[in-house]
Amino acid sequence: MSSFLVALRRLREDRAPAIGLGLLVLVTATAFGLAPRMIDRVADDAFRGVIGAAPAFGRNISLIQETGLGSTPTDALANVRDEGDRLEKRFPASIQNLVVDRQVVIDSPRWHIEGKTADPSFVRFRLQPGASSRVRYVAGSML
Repeated sequence: MSSFLVALRRLREDRAPAIGLGLLVLVTATAFGLAPRMIDRVADDAFRGVIGAAPAFGRNISLIQETGLGSTPTDALANVRDEGDRLEKRFPASIQNLVVDRQVVIDSPRWHIEGKTADPSFVRFRLQPGASSRVRYVAGSML
């Protein structure tokens, strides 16, 4: 108990070192308390910046599923939707909240046009939901 009383008498006589020590502890605790939040904030801002700078086509998340020939189900895209649901459940909740709408897009292989052009040309066929109302089939069918 006597050492405690000596320490209190010393604080009464030498206030500047005690105040300096208190400020040092306060600043250090604040810095270590805010560091994880600042790191998360910087990481989130960097992520948003990269996503915002990417072209729209580059921001799309693509699920590619190749299947062999077999019996055609009534809903040709049921397997793709089920796989999308399964994969979406694996995303963290913060990413799941960013997903506003899902669409299924089917792309064909990309073909390079060998004609003499000023820039490289490619052809790719794409099937998107709602496209059937704007497409007129001349021969064959969608499936």
